[in-house]
Amino acid sequence: MLFRRFAQHLEDQNWFAVTLDLLIVVVGIYMGLQVDAWNESRQERVMEGQYLERLLDDMDSSLDTQLQIFELEKAGIDSMDELARDIADGTLNEADRDATVQALNYMGWVENPKTRLVSTYSGWFKFHRTLLQAHHRDTRALHDLVQAELETRFR
Repeated sequence: MLFRRFAQHLEDQNWFAVTLDLLIVVVGIYMGLQVDAWNESRQERVMEGQYLERLLDDMDSSLDTQLQIFELEKAGIDSMDELARDIADGTLNEADRDATVQALNYMGWVENPKTRLVSTYSGWFKFHRTLLQAHHRDTRALHDLVQAELETRFR
């Protein structure tokens, strides 16, 4: 229908109508492209929100795991320090057998445990724990940033 009308206007040499018909087609195409771009942008925004929510869930899980590791490491560090004190003081006795086994377990296999060696292992664990705590702080900060982004942009 539009093409027949356009051909009729050309045949009649009605240049205003020809221009108007072409303008209607161009504007229609432009509007269609804009609606398509808007729809694509909206879909990307929804996907971005979903990705951020999944990232937040992953970070929650990671933070929980990190806290569990901290608790285990603290128990290990405490048991190694206690073993080091007992060896240094000469107060290691049979009643402390389970604690001694636990401390040696945290250290790994050691051929001839000495006070200095136990303290060295304990110091390494403390250093490692400090690094993990820094990582935990950074993860918590990123978690808070993502959560704030979700709350401000997607809700």
